Amino acid sequence: MVTAMTTFYFLLSLLAPPHSQARADVPPLDPSITTVTNAFVKAVLAQDAAAVGAVFREDAVEMPFCASAIHGRAAIEQYYRELFRNQPKIIAFTLSPWEAAISGDVAYEAGAYEQTLSLPSSAPVKDTGKYAVILKRTNGVWKAAYAIYNRDVTSR
Repeated sequence: MVTAMTTFYFLLSLLAPPHSQARADVPPLDPSITTVTNAFVKAVLAQDAAAVGAVFREDAVEMPFCASAIHGRAAIEQYYRELFRNQPKIIAFTLSPWEAAISGDVAYEAGAYEQTLSLPSSAPVKDTGKYAVILKRTNGVWKAAYAIYNRDVTSR
């Protein structure tokens, strides 16, 4: 069950300026992986839970902070549907990958996020954090299999 506080902290966690630029010792990001990242960002900004769910595999697991793991695409989509319906609007959201790599049909991406939330009773709130996603090639298309993220700051 998603609580209002968990959801609020999740939304805060999506607000993060990049912590650093891509490292010089890491090869450039593969566009086939960044396509998934870009689709996720676009879906979150549109508050489109179905589009968020579409970047995940059927058996995916999302591991939000301060909450139990969410198992399966349908449950992840429902999580975002509730999140978008019950929380302040996300008015800015970026993912800044530090590194991504592919090995056969498995890939990963790690980086930082930044988001800005529009709150009804205060000025917009910004937050930063980190994320890691493991992707698997599914019917020739990259899909998120595991996603985890956490905030940089525990309180405001």
